[in-house]
Amino acid sequence: MRARITDKANLLTLVDLLREEHEVIAPFYGRGRDTCFDTVTDANRHLVQVHIPNPYYPPKRYVLPHIERLLQIHLNDHPSIQATCEAPRRAIFGIRSCDTAGIYHLDRFYLGRDFKDTYYEQHRRNLFLVNVVCTDPDLDIDDDCFCMCADTGPAARDHFDLQLMDLGD
Repeated sequence: MRARITDKANLLTLVDLLREEHEVIAPFYGRGRDTCFDTVTDANRHLVQVHIPNPYYPPKRYVLPHIERLLQIHLNDHPSIQATCEAPRRAIFGIRSCDTAGIYHLDRFYLGRDFKDTYYEQHRRNLFLVNVVCTDPDLDIDDDCFCMCADTGPAARDHFDLQLMDLGD
C-alpha cells in the first residue's frame, strides 16, 4: 500500500478527476444533522463534505438499487425478452468504513462461488470506492456507530480503491 499526503484544498481536484470518467456520488449536508449522498454536479461540487454525521440512507443503494429495470419485453410480431442493465461507472466519494464492509458482505452473497448475480456484478465492476477514515469525533462518530464492534473501522483495512485520512491542518 502506498501513502501520499495532499492538501485539503486538493480534494475537489480529486473529485473533478473522478468526474471525468465516473458519476461521482458524495456526501452533502442537509438541515441539522441530516446528511445524504447525491450526485456531484458543477452546481453543488463546492458543497461536498468529508466529515458528516452518519446518513440515515446509506450509499450502498448505488451498488444494489432498490428499483431497477432488468428486462425489456417486446410484444409485437416477434415477441422477445431482453435483459437490460444500466450500470454506469460510478465513484462513491467519502464512503465510511462500515459501508465498505456492508458492500463487501453484499459481494460475498451476490458474487459467491455457487451463485453470481450478473446485474450486481456489473454494478460492482463499475464502482470505485473512496473510503474516508472517521477521524472527527464530533461529526463522524456518534451513538449509532458500530464499526468497533464489527471490526470494520474507523479505518477500513480493505475492500476500497482509495482511502483518505484527515491528518488535520
